Amino acid sequence: MADYKRYRYALLIIIVLSFLFLVRNLYIKSQFIDKQAAIELAQNYCVQSNAYPQKEPHNINSKLLVCGDLEEQTGWNACNTRHALQGLKVWYVSMEGQWLIYGPPNANGTNSAPIPFTHCSVLMDATTGEPFSVRNH
Repeated sequence: MADYKRYRYALLIIIVLSFLFLVRNLYIKSQFIDKQAAIELAQNYCVQSNAYPQKEPHNINSKLLVCGDLEEQTGWNACNTRHALQGLKVWYVSMEGQWLIYGPPNANGTNSAPIPFTHCSVLMDATTGEPFSVRNH
């Protein structure tokens, strides 16, 4: 009889711990990076895409969206090619500024002329901040 009680208590402890683990995971997965963090990450991603900033970014806009609504809200179809991402929450951040992108060297070894861009848009996972796409135009 004592073994049966120990078994019941052990089973009860396992069930309670499993429930706590499940609640913890659901809580962690429902958290999103905040707007300011998304903007700061986007500014870094715009520079990391080999675009060298010439002017401080301004007119910064950010939207927390469901990936499936991105094209309707912004005109950018970055999520339409990935059907698995349609329900994923994403940050869309766009900004104006001036960035220069340098192409490969010319055939004679001299640097190519820089290509100026005045707009940068970033699409990133709202939970992790990982970029899906960076668009300079």
